[in-house]
Amino acid sequence: MPSSVLSATPRLWSDPAAQWQYQVPSQDNRDSGTAQIVVQSQKVNFGYDERRANLKFSLEMESWIKQVGEVTVDGEMLSAYSACYEKDSPACQTNYQTFNLYLDQDSIDQLQKGKELRTTIKAEDGSLYTMKVPLTGTSSAIRQVQELWKNGGTNELMFALLHRNRPQVEALLIQGQNLDAKDHGGRTPLSIVAPDSYGEDELTDEDRDLMRLLVRYGVDLNVPKDNPMLVDQADYCSPELVQFLLDLGADPDARDAEGRTALLRSRHNRDFLKVYNVLTAAGTNKYAVDHDGRNLLHSWALDGEDSEPMIKFLLEEGFDVNKQDKLGATALAYAAIAYNYDTMRLLLKKGAKKNLRMKDGLTIKEYLNKEKAKALKAGKTKKADGFQSLVNVLDNSSRFKIYFKNKTSEKVEVAVRYKNLDGEWETGGWYHLDPGDDAYLVDTKNAIFYYFAEAMYEDWVWSGDDNYYYVRNSDKKFGFKKKNSAGKQTWRYLSSEFDRMMTSKKRCSWCGDDSLYIDYHDKEWGVPLHDERRLFEMLILEGAQAGLSWITVLKKRDNYRRAFNNFDVEKIATYQQGDIDRLLGDAGIVRNKLKINAAVQNAIAVLKIREEYGSLDAFLWRYVDGEPLQNRWASMDEVPAETELSARLSKDLKKLGCRFVGPTICYAYMQSIGMVNDHVTSCYRYTELGGE
Repeated sequence: MPSSVLSATPRLWSDPAAQWQYQVPSQDNRDSGTAQIVVQSQKVNFGYDERRANLKFSLEMESWIKQVGEVTVDGEMLSAYSACYEKDSPACQTNYQTFNLYLDQDSIDQLQKGKELRTTIKAEDGSLYTMKVPLTGTSSAIRQVQELWKNGGTNELMFALLHRNRPQVEALLIQGQNLDAKDHGGRTPLSIVAPDSYGEDELTDEDRDLMRLLVRYGVDLNVPKDNPMLVDQADYCSPELVQFLLDLGADPDARDAEGRTALLRSRHNRDFLKVYNVLTAAGTNKYAVDHDGRNLLHSWALDGEDSEPMIKFLLEEGFDVNKQDKLGATALAYAAIAYNYDTMRLLLKKGAKKNLRMKDGLTIKEYLNKEKAKALKAGKTKKADGFQSLVNVLDNSSRFKIYFKNKTSEKVEVAVRYKNLDGEWETGGWYHLDPGDDAYLVDTKNAIFYYFAEAMYEDWVWSGDDNYYYVRNSDKKFGFKKKNSAGKQTWRYLSSEFDRMMTSKKRCSWCGDDSLYIDYHDKEWGVPLHDERRLFEMLILEGAQAGLSWITVLKKRDNYRRAFNNFDVEKIATYQQGDIDRLLGDAGIVRNKLKINAAVQNAIAVLKIREEYGSLDAFLWRYVDGEPLQNRWASMDEVPAETELSARLSKDLKKLGCRFVGPTICYAYMQSIGMVNDHVTSCYRYTELGGE
């Protein structure tokens, strides 16, 4: 944050004889040409990036930058610096020992005409520095930088946009400047003010105004035809930005080089449902297919981890469960390819046909058996077992699973008598269960089975408590009901006739009936957390969730702990490229390069937070004065995706160097670590966590 008052006696950096020099770009990076001055080893550079002109201070200090005071030229505030006081302004950015300031045309004029630039800098260790930078030679050096870009195709309109000079932009548009020009850096007039493809550069009001101006004078948002802006943005951008682009004239049915519409590309967007609603309201063809004939249902079935809720939604939206692509594959086939057993069962329940033939003439089962035979021939028995498991899903879509929980303090043995998948009675066991174990025993043809359990080398120990003996069928309905037993028989008869015991407690609807999700809901979500390692762990996991469901990440949590040294901040902060490569090859975690790099960056940032605030715990909980915020929501539909507080936390974390910490992720983080109690009022945990 800028500071207008930095007291105490500062150390002076000054060299009246220093002059600005043009830095010749390297042969392999033409964009590296800058204007530079060095004052007592401190460097200041003027240059251009993809979207702005900027002034970058690269400082050599014993600590990191904490605050930068006013930047003045000959005693007057540099025009661009005034934007640093605006809320959520991206104009001023500090990162460790660098300070970057986006420049407008007035600021560039000040630098070229002035005599001295001054600023005061406060370091994290409390040290103060005053920097006096002569402006001798700026006019010539900046002009040479601009000539470099002019020779590379940057025209006057592009410079006016880079300088955010609206009057000049409009004047040049009236003159008919080339709107389709592209310079050697790949910039076009539109790309200079448009968001990037990763959703990291937020559009300012100024950017939006200039985009409207360009469109008014003829810029086509649907060019280039092989990657129009709306499609390019669909992976990451917010629903609000989608609406903005549509309002400017973006074609909701435009396609990229692979034939994908924005809706098809939005599959990985963390706000998929909201983007879906915006695009369909604009008239997009929700059933559109790409060049391979794949639609949105195929996409979710193929690479959607824990995709059943979205599959259900799309089927309710009218998607054909048996739609075949150009290879003849259906959503069921794609779910099988992805080893997505639960999605396969759901699709079968919704009417997916198992015997449709693909282009090669095979049914799904024939294809899987063929691949199984190839794996066996190659000696890959585990792979063959995997194909057999998929075949079993196709063959036994109506089967039941028998589960058992040992509620005693002793190790026990369990035997079950049940109908196997061929309909024949069979006795399975003995199964050994440690105290507290919840075991999946066998598959059965129906919900009827008998059990016998006894302590190891001891007598019967259950005393008639059957609360945790249940079955699960393909519809995920749980239950048990104890029937009368004859005399002192130790075989017990059960049937899935009503909900399992755990559903008697009212919970937030999002945890469903998944035992892992229920356990997380009951024991962790919303519980105030102050453990440093766990706080860092949740920060990384919430970032990893972006674009995925939380249950997907939760299932991988143990793998993350193993892969990331049990979330040891100090170790992760020292990760090198070899560690990154190792993580990218780890199938047990989300192998997204941006998210993995962000984890390392966030570890470094947390160390910085600890230096300044004492601990991550102290930093976070000061936002709520040390006490959880108690909300009062009647349903999950009322719970916001983000709040002003999460936006402020997001902004502060980004300034400290964190990544994947947008306002929505930050709010999910605040919920998970108990900074807010967002259990609905009907949930039994609401009052237990302080709700009234």
